[in-house]
Amino acid sequence: MAASLLLEGYAQRVVPPAIAAQVLLGRSVDTEAGRVHVRLEDGRVRQVAFATPDGAEGGVAGVDGLTGVVEPLHRRTRAGRRVLAGAVAHAVAVAFVHLSWPSPDRARHLEDARDLLAGAGLPDLVHLEAAGVPGVPGVVEGPWLYAERRTCCLAFRTDRNRARGPSYCATCPVVPEEERRRSFREAVVAYARRSGER
Repeated sequence: MAASLLLEGYAQRVVPPAIAAQVLLGRSVDTEAGRVHVRLEDGRVRQVAFATPDGAEGGVAGVDGLTGVVEPLHRRTRAGRRVLAGAVAHAVAVAFVHLSWPSPDRARHLEDARDLLAGAGLPDLVHLEAAGVPGVPGVVEGPWLYAERRTCCLAFRTDRNRARGPSYCATCPVVPEEERRRSFREAVVAYARRSGER
């Protein structure tokens, strides 16, 4: 479980900015562990810096450096390969949701996300679609990029989450689909209100 959560947290800090650099700036960054620099303050990540690749194009932006750690991390910790790879796939999905929602086409990067996941060998670890949000007054009906996990990160097994009772992420496959869809609608409404895009 600890290996899964470690990779989950690291992937969420490394993959989205690497993908954003590629999509928004056309710049590749190197996500190999030895080429990513993390500044901590009081045990918290405050800054992540990336090396620029030397010459040749890398593979899948924001993913290659992390998919390569799945097997060694599995061997060292015995954490499931699918759970570990799911952390990387989830970070990719989150990155493309964050890039799509501010756009007038809120599902703009659906195919980009699918292509990147397929190229990295991770297409079955998250579900992506363009989903409408009908019946919410004042909110653009969609479609919006919708993403949900196909693997659980196992955070529910931590002492903190056990103390609170069963606690799962909003997109966890353990959560019934109706609840995942409701969480998505609530997120769209909250986003629209915060951004003033009603």
